[in-house]
Amino acid sequence: MCGICGYVNNSIIFEDQVLQKMNKVMQHRGPDANGIVTFKDNTPFCSLGHVRLSIIDLAGGTQPMCNEDGTIWISYNGEVYNHKELRADLEARGHKYKTNSDTETLIHLYEEYGEDSPNYLRGMFAYAIWDDKKKKLFLVRDRLGIKPLYYTLTTRGIVFSSEIKAILESGLVSASLAQNQLAEYFSFGYLTGERTLFQGIKKLLPGHCILFDGQNTPTIRRYWNLQYKEQKGLTEAEVIETLKEMFFTSVKLRMMSDVPLGMFLSGGLDSSAIAGIMSRLSNQPLKAFTIGFEKQYYSESSYAKLVAAKNGMEMHEVILTPRGFVDSLEKLIWHNDMPIHFPASVALYFVSKKAKEHVKVVLTGEGSDELFGGYGRYMACHYNVLLGKLFDPFITRGMRNFIRKQLWQTPLPLKIRKAIAHSFLYHSLDPQNIIFDNYYKLTLAADNDNVINDDFIYAIPQENSYRNYLDYYNRFPASDTINRMLYTDTNTYLEELLMKQDKMSMATSIESRVPFLDHKLVEYAATLPSSMKVKFGSLKHVIKKAVSSFVPEEIVKRKKMGFPIPLATWMREPIFNTYMKDILLDSKTKSRGAFNDISVQIALDEHEKNIKDNSYKLWMLLNFELWCRNFLDRS
Repeated sequence: MCGICGYVNNSIIFEDQVLQKMNKVMQHRGPDANGIVTFKDNTPFCSLGHVRLSIIDLAGGTQPMCNEDGTIWISYNGEVYNHKELRADLEARGHKYKTNSDTETLIHLYEEYGEDSPNYLRGMFAYAIWDDKKKKLFLVRDRLGIKPLYYTLTTRGIVFSSEIKAILESGLVSASLAQNQLAEYFSFGYLTGERTLFQGIKKLLPGHCILFDGQNTPTIRRYWNLQYKEQKGLTEAEVIETLKEMFFTSVKLRMMSDVPLGMFLSGGLDSSAIAGIMSRLSNQPLKAFTIGFEKQYYSESSYAKLVAAKNGMEMHEVILTPRGFVDSLEKLIWHNDMPIHFPASVALYFVSKKAKEHVKVVLTGEGSDELFGGYGRYMACHYNVLLGKLFDPFITRGMRNFIRKQLWQTPLPLKIRKAIAHSFLYHSLDPQNIIFDNYYKLTLAADNDNVINDDFIYAIPQENSYRNYLDYYNRFPASDTINRMLYTDTNTYLEELLMKQDKMSMATSIESRVPFLDHKLVEYAATLPSSMKVKFGSLKHVIKKAVSSFVPEEIVKRKKMGFPIPLATWMREPIFNTYMKDILLDSKTKSRGAFNDISVQIALDEHEKNIKDNSYKLWMLLNFELWCRNFLDRS
């Protein structure tokens, strides 16, 4: 795993010191080596930078790397698991290798297939190729967005990097707020399209590439798009056997390494399945890493230890406390480049830090839920739509408005109030309301609690908060609610989840690999009917069956937790509660004008007194203010 950066410019040659600054700010991504190369004989000028975390061919994989005659150069981040097979074919076609690295395979693949070369890759990657003959830059990001790649267009060219903070170090763009993205951010706590919260800095979307010659507008093209086309005539037994074989192969491929590797073990189904396969493929005990908490009610570590013991793994646990959580937050927002959406990101950082003491590579279970229906919202929305169609004709707008006004004042237990607030009694049946406002949005439009200051958001026209979600949801050709949601999440929510994995592991110089997101496995899952994924109220039905031979029975049957953070409880404890109030009620926060002071105070009081669970709303506000201080105020 590495960090890449560079520029192509038609009139300015960067000083080497600029690329070194860009490299240095992301040195955590590659502490083992760094390098730059600059092309300044003819316009457009180009420079590539690279910081390296050595995993494959430790001695020979230094970058930026070139072909035999020095006309094709690459700066690359990732792993290509089929590079040996590709190498054999390329050598048969006459290509000469000087290293054993997968990096060199990318160069020869580009020489052979040009802009079609990403289609041959099986792995995770973000890379930049400079073709010095054609004077063209080729930027590529992997199919699912496992590896990050950001860029900004200037009047003279393009600047790109694995991290936004490195682009800021170029001096060609300053950190300023993209105000037209605030409506979406304050709705969901993250952004789903190509935009970031930094004005002018964009993400290259998953499965996309850019071609730029320094003269014309860059050409952005989607080279891969997941197709949800149900394959008819499949039996459940056939699907289970195919999934079992494909997943076994995927894990085996991701154990390719020239350095020690281990895994993150939560004690849930997905990581336990990976543990079961890894133990069968390894001829020596592997290391597993998990997170625990002081209050065992929230901890899965006992299940993780059970799985580790069953597979002969060496278990390492780190205990996360409210104090450790609070003290690390500002640093981790800096590593994340954006406000942190998932509180579990903090836990992931600490378990990565522990893993760094023992290994350089870990396997982890991200992606299974978005492929096979692992979140409760899939089943809840499915039944909401079904039941809502039956009862909606009898529910008036006035009835819903009454429920919304009175629900939080009733003496019903909080759990029941939350269930009603997520039902068709509370939301109309159009997808924007019953699905996205209901299960994705942090501040419900129906609640109208005014915690965000409208003058701050709507100072300039906003893009539709739901645009990207609705675009993917409506693009799906079938009426199947579950598969439509899976397709939408794979193109939106999944990327944010993967950036959590990348940014927090790379903050500690650890490479993480995600076997469930092998693109061949993803493509196969997209052909399966949703009835095999969510069946009779059982989530991830078919993948549970497929991996059951690798996983203890008590793990298969237990309720999903992940790396759960007791956020709501911690926010009521003095350490976290005081910190949160110190930030959100501070004069500096108030002067920014983003939040409604009275509504923030009400939200804090409601949560502290357990009247209402405002934890994720308060988490979003806290992260936004800390992000502003870190990047906009440079404090």
